[in-house]
Parts: sequence; C-alpha cells; structure tokens
Amino acid sequence: MQTELDNLNRYLSIEKVRFEERLRLHTEIDQQAWKTLVPSLILQPLIENAVKFAIAESETGGSISLKAEIEKHHDAESSEILLLQVIDDVPGLSQGQKINELQPATASKGGVGLSNTIERLQVLYGENGQLSSHNIEPHGLAVSIRLPLEYQ
Repeated sequence: MQTELDNLNRYLSIEKVRFEERLRLHTEIDQQAWKTLVPSLILQPLIENAVKFAIAESETGGSISLKAEIEKHHDAESSEILLLQVIDDVPGLSQGQKINELQPATASKGGVGLSNTIERLQVLYGENGQLSSHNIEPHGLAVSIRLPLEYQ
C-alpha cells in the first residue's frame, strides 16, 4: 500500500501545482491497511478521473479523498477484504449511469483508464476483485475497489 501511495503522491504533487488551492486532498488509511499488497498503479486511473472530471471542470475545484480499510465479511468463511475508495465532492454521474458499466468498448470514448482497471481486476482476482461506484448526496462520486486481503 505504501508504494501505491508514494506513486500517487508524485502524480498529485504535479496536479497540485496545476490546480493550486482548487485541489484539496484527504487520506484516511486504516493502520491495518498500510500492510496490505495492492496491484501497482491500480488507483492512478481513479485519481486521474477525479481530477479530470471533477476538479478540472469545477471553477471552485473540490476535494478528493482516498480511503483504505479492511472490511470483514461474516459469510461462511468469515473473510476480510481490502476496500479502497476514491471520493470526490463535485457533481457525480448522471442518473442511472454506473462507472462499473464502463467496459473496454467505451475506451474509444475516453474510458481507457477505467476499462483497463476493470480488466486488470478481472484478470488478477476474477469475481473477487470488484469496482463499483455510487453518487454521494448532495453531490459527489465514490468509486470503490474491493480486493482479496493480502499482506506484505
């Protein structure tokens, strides 16, 4: 997780110069989540989209929050998963649109990063790797990735 955050911080330091006070960043990483393994650059396309479609298009800018936590599932196996979230606070998707519906076919419309992320999750984790999204009231978008828990 630390390597992934280091990579994101390099990218975001460039964007902070570009957007100055219009880009506000917050991180909430659970102590246990710091020790987890995540695929390299799995969060990069989500952060890039938040900057491109949320911050860049808003005159006043906005906030991007990155959260990581361990979720416990009380199913037959009592498994745990890593939940990664990128949340922005500017208007979300149009009614009924879901980010996880963006498949490789939408790549020609600018969805290359997301479609690649979805494809990577499917290849690496099958059904156990999930990407989903939902609008936040009164405005904003949360994009979530759920991965099987792996420690360093």
